Formats: sequence, C-alpha cells, structure tokens
Amino acid sequence: ADIQDEGCVQDCNAVEAAVPEPWCGTITNVATKTYASITECCSKQLSWIDSARCNATSLGGTIVGSAEWYVADYSTGKCVQDCDAVGTPVTCLQPGGLAESSTELFADAEACCESRLSYLNVGLCNATSNGATYTGSEEWIVDYENTRCVQDCDTTTATCVLPGGIIEDSSTKTYADAAACC
Repeated sequence: ADIQDEGCVQDCNAVEAAVPEPWCGTITNVATKTYASITECCSKQLSWIDSARCNATSLGGTIVGSAEWYVADYSTGKCVQDCDAVGTPVTCLQPGGLAESSTELFADAEACCESRLSYLNVGLCNATSNGATYTGSEEWIVDYENTRCVQDCDTTTATCVLPGGIIEDSSTKTYADAAACC
C-alpha cells in the first residue's frame, strides 16, 4: 500500500481492473514502502490520522467522524464534536464538521475546554459546548469595585444568595465560601 490523499492505496492499476476499486493506485516510485494491509499502512505511515478515518478514506467509504471533541473556531469559546450531523455517529450531539486529520481530539467537552480553551471558565465552556445554559459555580469571588464578595451566578436562588454574574475567564480566583473570600 502507498500513501495518497491521507489514505493508503493498493498497488493495482485502476484503469485495467475489471471492477475499479477506490483503493487502487499504480505505484510508480520503486522506493515506495509497501504494506500487507490498509490497517498496517495507516498505522505505520499515517499514524497522526485517526485509524477509522484512514481506513474509510483508503477504502473510498464515507467518513462520519469520531464524535470526539475539538475546537473548530476559537472565537466561539466552545468545543464541538468531530461529525457532520446530529446522530451520525449516534453519540454526535454537537456537530462541528469533520476535524482535520491533524487536529487533536478529546474524549469529552470538558477535556477539550481544559486543554484548548484554558483561558475560559471551564464550567462555562463545557456547558456552552454541550448546548446547555451555564448558571455559574456558585463559588465566591471578590467584587473589588463594590468592596465585597459575590457569587459566580447571575440569578438569586436558594444556594446563590448574592449573584455577581457569570465568570467568563479562568484567571478569576474563586473561594468555597464567603468567609474564605473576605
């Protein structure tokens, strides 16, 4: 097999084949390393590409994505899933299109947020990425302008007694309770 367009091809002449297969390609360079299978070619020559994607590309199949998480556009402040449509694959709920093969993928939105959008409040990024509304951590923060402590939340509830708004960046120091904040 040979590497071609982020997939592997078999050394066969597609034009002369009785039934041309998408993985057929004529290898013209005698120095080209060959492998016994597409799987071996993908793992040894295209290890930076997700193995399922490499196999699908090599066999001319449809790539549906891994449904793992990545940042498609940093200006949105959220992570999306490696897939084109909700439900394809079944675990895809926040499609962001197919990630480039060299894009680092993460098992969940929180891991993506922590690694790639670490300047943002992880809770806010995780909720936004999952299509949820972030109501805050309810931890305490210093409100320097008004010389007091307030909570990371925007609505008064039974547990959010002094709302100070939603913290958007990760640099704001939070405290477990009002006493520790003051």
